[in-house]
Amino acid sequence: MFSPNFGTWVLMFLLVSSTFVHSSMSEIDAKKRFYHAYDNYMAHAFPHDELKPLSKTFTDSLSELGNLNLEHLSEHYNGSALTLIESLSSLVILGNNTEFERAVRWLSENLSFDVDVRTNLFECNIRVLGGLVSAHILATDSRNRLVQGTYKNELLILAEDLGRRFLPAFDTPTGLPYAWINLKIYLRNIKHIASFVKYVALNMWFFLPNGSLVGPALVCSPMVTSSSPLRATGGLPSCSLQDPVGLVEVHYGVMENETTETSTSGCGSLILEMGALSRLTGDPRYESAALRALRKLWSMRSSLNLLGTTLDVATGEWIEYSSGIGAGMFSLGFDLLMALGVDSFYEYLIKAHILFGKEELWRMFQSAYLAVQKYFRHGPWYHEADMRTGKATYWQLTSLQAFWPGVQARDIAAANSSHREFVYVWEKFGVLPERGKKP
Repeated sequence: MFSPNFGTWVLMFLLVSSTFVHSSMSEIDAKKRFYHAYDNYMAHAFPHDELKPLSKTFTDSLSELGNLNLEHLSEHYNGSALTLIESLSSLVILGNNTEFERAVRWLSENLSFDVDVRTNLFECNIRVLGGLVSAHILATDSRNRLVQGTYKNELLILAEDLGRRFLPAFDTPTGLPYAWINLKIYLRNIKHIASFVKYVALNMWFFLPNGSLVGPALVCSPMVTSSSPLRATGGLPSCSLQDPVGLVEVHYGVMENETTETSTSGCGSLILEMGALSRLTGDPRYESAALRALRKLWSMRSSLNLLGTTLDVATGEWIEYSSGIGAGMFSLGFDLLMALGVDSFYEYLIKAHILFGKEELWRMFQSAYLAVQKYFRHGPWYHEADMRTGKATYWQLTSLQAFWPGVQARDIAAANSSHREFVYVWEKFGVLPERGKKP
């Protein structure tokens, strides 16, 4: 007969072995699913933005993300290899250095952000800038064993170019950024071509093979290709320039008559990517712009420490007062509802504190978290409420609430309670519904 002590060790061995086998199978399954998606994108959609899996065609979706009415779509935009950019980090994590190096080489030789496309700042930030910055950090980590000398900061160079194109969006009376930005740069009013060429030479500007003009703190195209007028932003010397001899004006950024409405998540979820870009490049403008917007947003909170869902970046006034931890709801008329989020605002507060060590952001998160738990929570679930009164507005769950247990630092009991309920919904339907009544 086995001794109790021996039996205990056998039981522990079986449990550990089972866990190891399950973990290994999960890893294999995850890799299989990733490459199923990645390989099909590369075969049927690359270098466009996304794959349409049923038709095996593509969509150039960067200008469509967040664009409910599909307004101001560019006829000249042909994609920026969005899925490839978003897959870079996964390639490194999965140890596929060969494919990663091939992707970096293609992007450095072919990707240009000097394209006439009106894009959502929030979406472009988390997907494109975030994809480039995170992949750069992984690529420069010696533990990932990239062949020495094969990576030469190409992704960071692209990220900085994109970051510069973001800055005009922050040129508002409040410091809160516009929701939409056009990435194209234009030269206008070129006078006296010979003098212009001389000026370009004296200032060490030069033309790239693709026709782009490159100079100190500037990357721009010499051709005006869009009928949509762009507004000169001013106030940001590296973003809206005019040469001292009056030869050429440089415009890019915010389109004329652009909407001043944006969401809380749209202007409060930029600090991670733009902050990291500043730390990596030594240029403080990106972090400063994102942090200024975050501070302004926090100053607009109610006496209950709650924020609304949508606001005006020009006036700093709230438009929609109902909000929650997921996608807030507001009426478009004709019984139509549209969802705009506050969700990632909370997420970015705590993550930015962890990443940058700013106590200011931790204090913001603590106050915001306590307010959420007091006014939005109902048992294990969270509803939406009016930021001014704390009274409930929508008693529904949304899929975008599912991140919440993951940010409930030190509140394990509450996190476990909500997480169990989301797992229950997932198991019941096989997927999290976009929106639904609480079980």
